[in-house]
Amino acid sequence: MWRLIAKGTNALLGVSKLPLTQYPGFNYASLPAGADATAQLAPYYVDWLGHPNYDAYWKQRSIEEHFSDIRVPALHIGGWYDIFLNGTLRNYVGIKAHGGSDAARNGQHLLVQIGGHAGFGHRIGDVAFGDEAVRFASTDVLLVSSRRDNCWP
Repeated sequence: MWRLIAKGTNALLGVSKLPLTQYPGFNYASLPAGADATAQLAPYYVDWLGHPNYDAYWKQRSIEEHFSDIRVPALHIGGWYDIFLNGTLRNYVGIKAHGGSDAARNGQHLLVQIGGHAGFGHRIGDVAFGDEAVRFASTDVLLVSSRRDNCWP
């Protein structure tokens, strides 16, 4: 079914749909489309819409509200053109300052690569950054950082 959704969904069909609970997130021809299908396949989306303000629902899910609960080292990976880069940077700095243990505060690592939310590479749009842009591919870094004897200082 997910293949059908990916192939048959056109986000532009719902661009002027309000209220957002009626947005046809999955607008495919061979299955029932509309809010019911969206609620069945992505119930979290309907939950999100039910909380338009930063309330207890969002605070429960916010990493920033729970920095002191994090007690382990972490590797934060982001892309220079990722729409979520600011959050990645805030989490790195926040856990480093307010983590729940010395291991967490001292064990934060950050890798920001050429890329966006869809992935990394040596090209973003029409701009080519060359082969050095992928010198430290996140997959390679994850393999190295998972070995305790090769962790970054």
